[in-house]
Amino acid sequence: MVASTKDLTSISRVPEKFRRRVRLAKKETFIFPNGRSARVVQTGQHHKFLQRYGNFFSSSANLSGEKFSRDIAIELSDLICEDSNGFFESTPSSIYKIGRDKIIRVR
Repeated sequence: MVASTKDLTSISRVPEKFRRRVRLAKKETFIFPNGRSARVVQTGQHHKFLQRYGNFFSSSANLSGEKFSRDIAIELSDLICEDSNGFFESTPSSIYKIGRDKIIRVR
């Protein structure tokens, strides 16, 4: 998770053909040619948190294919940062794998 496309440069180089798509993406995660992945968070409290503390690793903190469970999320997490909204389940982000010349939807 990164707060801006400028922070994204520390993770990977985005192929020129897909820079606009990555920059304008909302709730999309990208796997880059070097195997690393990132999602740019551009609004809200999460964005402000990332701006202040830098890039973070984030996962869904639930078992694969299972519904969200607060107990499992707490058990699987090393560190928990919870805001006033608390934990909740929402639609997952789309995942795209970017190659040098093409982009493939993974989820």
